[in-house]
Amino acid sequence: MGVLLSGLIGALAVFFLGWLREWWRDEQERRGLLILLMAEIEHNAEVIRTIFDRMNPGQAMEDLIGHPHFQTQKAKTWGNVQERAAALLPDDLMAALQEYYAPLETLLTLVRSPNMTSDSFERTLRGEIQEAKPGWSVAATRQPYREQLQKLFDAQESTPPKIKGYLARPWWQLR
Repeated sequence: MGVLLSGLIGALAVFFLGWLREWWRDEQERRGLLILLMAEIEHNAEVIRTIFDRMNPGQAMEDLIGHPHFQTQKAKTWGNVQERAAALLPDDLMAALQEYYAPLETLLTLVRSPNMTSDSFERTLRGEIQEAKPGWSVAATRQPYREQLQKLFDAQESTPPKIKGYLARPWWQLR
């Protein structure tokens, strides 16, 4: 009977230690992914700040997204780690990252489209006409450039604190 009990305790200890080792590896990978993504987000924020520094006050939104440096923002790390992040990160962090990267990727696609600046300017002008003359029927007043840019700015404010908060938590409070 003692041998069976010793064997059971040994098997449970091996199982527990294996589980603990796997949890530790996953946690190290989670933290590594978040550090890489945070670096990419900070890079993109610096690109935006630099463009803003070069702009004159009152310049149009088209001048920001049409600036040649706007396209130097990156989503490469996100593309490379997205599947693994989905498997490892808590839902709230995945949602925050998706809120950041979805408008960024949309904007990077939109700015590569032909005539982006003139299209955005025309939509802005038509929106202003629609606002001034509400009874008129004006085509193409939806402003996807501005909408996505605002989503990106909002996420730029909310996502980094969530990542930093996760990274600052003690190990016993993690996932």
